[in-house]
Amino acid sequence: MSDGTKAEIVEVNGRKAWLIDGAVLPYIAGGTGDPPKDPPADPPKEPAKVEFSADQQAHIDTMFNKKFADIHTKAEAKA
Repeated sequence: MSDGTKAEIVEVNGRKAWLIDGAVLPYIAGGTGDPPKDPPADPPKEPAKVEFSADQQAHIDTMFNKKFADIHTKAEAKA
């Protein structure tokens, strides 16, 4: 701690603690080495492509257009 901060390990209630500039902080035991590295993540997978038949796509389009028209009509009524 090169900024002039004074730190020392003390014992409080039978446990180790840091005393840093008059503040008591818990002493957390652990190694001083580098933290363990996470395993490399799998590359993101592309979502599966879904193909619809012409009949299925027409049905989806009809449902979408009906719902859009309903929402549009309600919005116009409020405006």
